[in-house]
Amino acid sequence: RHQITNAHWQPRYVARLDTGVKGPASLVLQRFASVWQTSGEAWENVAITVSTGEAGRRTELPALQVLSVGYGAQQPTGLPEARPASTVAVGANARSLAAGDWAESHSGGVHANYALVGRHTIANQFSPRRLTIGEMQIETSLKAIATPRIDRAAYLYATLSPPEETTLVPGVARLYRDGNYVGDTTLPLMVAGESYDIGFGAIDSVRIVRNVTKDKVAQGSVLNATATDERAIRIQIRNRGSQSIDVVVRDQSPISSLDEIKIEQKAKPEPTQRDFGGTRGTMAWAMRLNAGEMREIALDYKISWPAGRSIVLDRIADDLFRFGTRIRF
Repeated sequence: RHQITNAHWQPRYVARLDTGVKGPASLVLQRFASVWQTSGEAWENVAITVSTGEAGRRTELPALQVLSVGYGAQQPTGLPEARPASTVAVGANARSLAAGDWAESHSGGVHANYALVGRHTIANQFSPRRLTIGEMQIETSLKAIATPRIDRAAYLYATLSPPEETTLVPGVARLYRDGNYVGDTTLPLMVAGESYDIGFGAIDSVRIVRNVTKDKVAQGSVLNATATDERAIRIQIRNRGSQSIDVVVRDQSPISSLDEIKIEQKAKPEPTQRDFGGTRGTMAWAMRLNAGEMREIALDYKISWPAGRSIVLDRIADDLFRFGTRIRF
């Protein structure tokens, strides 16, 4: 074997979800490698193993160099960080491709090798071929997730965990639900023992209705030095399908960045999760709805601030309120 440059591969997936109309849900994940090479010669009838390893990557930390300051002298620099090249280990019967740019950005220290099915001929040109690594059936559970404040639709998610001793490297996946193409997504690095949620598009059988039932603003007066804004929100969730389903509803209430602005908030039922994803003020309710069942969530909050001032919703800075021109939301 020897190393050559200008050989590349990228992971590709096809995920086929069966939502289990006549049984439990299941997910078949087909794994592929998109391979191309411009090494100067065609590869004729060879076995190929793709790898997330990088032959050109250093194995030890570089040493720190002296940084000195003086007059008129060129400032010394440390050792340059060379960009790892995509390499190929060439043998009589097999060629092993490193993942190149992908591996540098996303491998995260996880190295894996995948032997492609069969033998292949790869032309000496930029013309990627999709070659089969294999497929696996992964146990999965389904849930609908909705954020009705910004989207009226609920979206179907499949929760999956790779089998033991399996690492799924990041790559684009084509998604099918009950045989119908629903779109593409990018899978993250997935390792055995961890769970991941993959979205498979909107689900019509879960209907979400969000209404603002109270929107009352009081600007304050001579006798009352406090202005208030009161909101009452009601969210109805109905399962119109023929099977029970887990549902997660997400919403939020504003938070204050100033002591003068007070926010009182109450929810019924109490959220099962708060501040998810590190976003302050967010809430989530997890529930299981039987076929035909409907639930309601009540979310109320009241904002109080000194009369004569205006407040503004700052969406960029983590949904904080600050003094300024008032924006309705």
